Amino acid sequence: MYHNTGHGRLGTVLFILSPALQSTRPSQCTSSQQLSASSPVAMAQYSGFKQLLIYAVSMFIIALSFYQWDMSQRKREERIHETQELRKQPLRETCAGDKETFKHHLEDVRNNELANLIVDDKQAGWNALTEERIHETQELRKQPLRETCAGDKETFKHRLEDVRNNELANLIVDDKHGIIYCYIPKVACTNWKRVMFSLTKDEPYPDPASISPDLVHLPNILPFLNSFPRSEIKAKLKHYTKFLYVRDPFVRLFSAYRNKFQEHNEYFYQRYGRHILRLYANQPDPPQSLKEANASGMRVSFQNFIQYLLDPLTERNEPFDPHWRQMQRLCLPCLIKYDFVGHQETLQQDASQLLKILMLQDNIQFPPSYENMTTPAFLLDWFSAVPLEDRRKLYELYEQDFRMFGYKRPRELLDG
Repeated sequence: MYHNTGHGRLGTVLFILSPALQSTRPSQCTSSQQLSASSPVAMAQYSGFKQLLIYAVSMFIIALSFYQWDMSQRKREERIHETQELRKQPLRETCAGDKETFKHHLEDVRNNELANLIVDDKQAGWNALTEERIHETQELRKQPLRETCAGDKETFKHRLEDVRNNELANLIVDDKHGIIYCYIPKVACTNWKRVMFSLTKDEPYPDPASISPDLVHLPNILPFLNSFPRSEIKAKLKHYTKFLYVRDPFVRLFSAYRNKFQEHNEYFYQRYGRHILRLYANQPDPPQSLKEANASGMRVSFQNFIQYLLDPLTERNEPFDPHWRQMQRLCLPCLIKYDFVGHQETLQQDASQLLKILMLQDNIQFPPSYENMTTPAFLLDWFSAVPLEDRRKLYELYEQDFRMFGYKRPRELLDG
């Protein structure tokens, strides 16, 4: 495994020097008197020998030092190897001994379970995000979309003629760069709207992170696809690069609940909160304002929110709010053939890939994610207050999102 390079280099040095030493050194029988009486040529030879000898000794010391360093490096590598083997051995034994508990195939792993793996594309010249790898990832994400759409021609809309204009309300258009982005609330939509807004400006584009989040949510601040004539809509859908970002449906749902009902949001309290408290929290006359509700300790619970979603009367009156409306209903993936499907679970990596595809990586930077992002770890505790039957009904309500976008059925929540 290792080569004794120190001995080899030392031998080479001595081998090269040996002829010179033999040709210049004085005879062993030469006395000091003979040297002193010798000609200037002999003295010069003796002086040259001394210099060569000093040089040889110096080279020997250097070679010896290098040899010692080489040996210490070899021992260090051996110690590292031995230490790593000792650490890996219990891993191998435990994994081999229990094929059921632990996951052994990438196909059994959800994207959010890879969220702690960081990629450094530049390290040692390694580039994991090659075009081929991006293509493979996208094909894996599009495959369940194609299969679900092909398997159900009745449920999903496949023709533009069957779609009303208000069903295209989430599609943002950038004519300058030929981009269409379908935004889904609670899936990094604020940051992608900031990017789209920056691209409407002249170069150099403003930093998206410097743009107010409130600004990009104002009406008519960005051009939407449904503002164009049908002929133009059809042409843009055919020729522009189209992308969307998706997220684990239950994580997205819980994120919407946290944002709209746990944080201070007067609009959502008036629009939905009082109604939910009245119908599902046994509060016939809820407080008139969120401030009063908070003062009295009255809040919409997660279970109340789920009851509201599962009530058949909810959508008979009006469609779900976009923050909890199904992703496939917002972005119509059976009608629109998306070129890029991003995942919230790999947000920054996917954003980098997409900007490369759009050839914008040198012009604009996707804003960094905030740390307080809702993760699947939150779900187990919060869903524990929701009856098992309601959890299963909720899954049925969002099942198409799970299937279309490649998210596995959450057995830990649904199997009791």
